[in-house]
Amino acid sequence: MNYIIKSIRCRCKHIVIILFFLIYSGFILAQMGVVRFIPVKSEMDIKHLEQEGEDEYLYKELSDKEVATAFCEEINAVIKQENIYEKWKVVGQQALEKIESGSSVEAVLKEYESSTEYEWLKSRYDLAKKEYAKPEEINKRIMEENNNFGYQIDVQNNYLTYSQAILGFLLIAYVYFFMVDNQKEDIIETRKIVGSDRFKYYIYDLLVMIIPIIVYTYLFGVILNIYSYVRFKVDGFPIKYFVTTEKYGTVFLPTIIAYIAVLVLLISIFKENFGVTVPIYLAWVIMNLTPNVFKNHKLLSKITVVNRLDGVQTIVDYDVGRRVIILILASLILVFSYRFQYKKRKKN
Repeated sequence: MNYIIKSIRCRCKHIVIILFFLIYSGFILAQMGVVRFIPVKSEMDIKHLEQEGEDEYLYKELSDKEVATAFCEEINAVIKQENIYEKWKVVGQQALEKIESGSSVEAVLKEYESSTEYEWLKSRYDLAKKEYAKPEEINKRIMEENNNFGYQIDVQNNYLTYSQAILGFLLIAYVYFFMVDNQKEDIIETRKIVGSDRFKYYIYDLLVMIIPIIVYTYLFGVILNIYSYVRFKVDGFPIKYFVTTEKYGTVFLPTIIAYIAVLVLLISIFKENFGVTVPIYLAWVIMNLTPNVFKNHKLLSKITVVNRLDGVQTIVDYDVGRRVIILILASLILVFSYRFQYKKRKKN
């Protein structure tokens, strides 16, 4: 344990590791900036959230009648313009007449499905459904839909998703640094002095590599969560604290261990030949981040390890059993990789 602690302290002072955590932190803060605007306090906050694409809670839930009224207003506003495309004007007038005669907006849209003007009508319909709720209504909805946990569940889901994405790329430099540093003569000599059980020190080296990233990312996620919690608490909401440990352990941890395991294996096999290691690894990471591209390839979809929690539908569903299997396989690959590396060095 003393060896692990000293090694972590020493490595974490290196400029490569410092830059790694700074770049990661900067990316996450840039992606998670919306936390500053929730709970919503003004129309400016609403606009910021919409610009950032976080519009899930912003709009009123309108009745069919309210949507129809808003749709007619949208159409009227457009066809009254002087320079409007004539075909739009004709179609708009027809749509208004049909709605006034009792047809629903959905029925009217269906009639024009095969028409070139359908997309224009559909865009008006989409706008009609988007009426901003008041800040207090938005905050109430956030609390109700998240069982009084406020925005914390969204914070966690987005944080874990973005972290899996950016670390897939940043870990190349991180793992390579540790792999090369572990082969320095002074470190090898230290191991010989401390003990002769090389496999044990291979495991120690793995822990020295993995522990800093696990501790840092976990604490970073907790800080973001607490920040969101405090914002709601200070504003007087009856908010409950949401514990982040479960999904961190079942979603994030298996992905990161799998990333590291694949990198360690490739570097062990190809050594400094990054011209081979990087393309193979990046191809696998990209496949993980865009699994729907491979939805018709069952084998490829089964070797994806990333679990998105940001609401984007993919072919990879959250399954605790599958996450445990990924963690076990990744651990076995790590052990095999170091044994493979040792045997290779022994031959040389």
